[in-house]
Amino acid sequence: MAVNHADGTLFGTAMLCPIAAGLGASSAGAGWWMLVFVAAGVPVGFAVAYAGRRLVYSLLHRPMKIMSETTSSWTRWFVGIPSFLVYLVLPSAISIATVLGTLLGAIWLTRYLF
Repeated sequence: MAVNHADGTLFGTAMLCPIAAGLGASSAGAGWWMLVFVAAGVPVGFAVAYAGRRLVYSLLHRPMKIMSETTSSWTRWFVGIPSFLVYLVLPSAISIATVLGTLLGAIWLTRYLF
């Protein structure tokens, strides 16, 4: 089954957040408490993936509606190119920020708690 770029990137975020949380906690010296951080990273990853998907598609809904209703090629270019850039850049930016934030947050929380 084919998966589009936005869905695939954000689902990858959901899979990488627990790994980043575990690596962050482990590198900060949490020991076996790392498993708690991995378990806490799962809902964080899926919540951000869900919210990010909703954000991307809500930003793209109106431009896609305009492009489907117009016959002017200039309008399609002026609406389509920025929409395509949003479609490519925003899911990757959300993914990178979430995984990096989870990693750094786990390190900070581990050092604060232990």
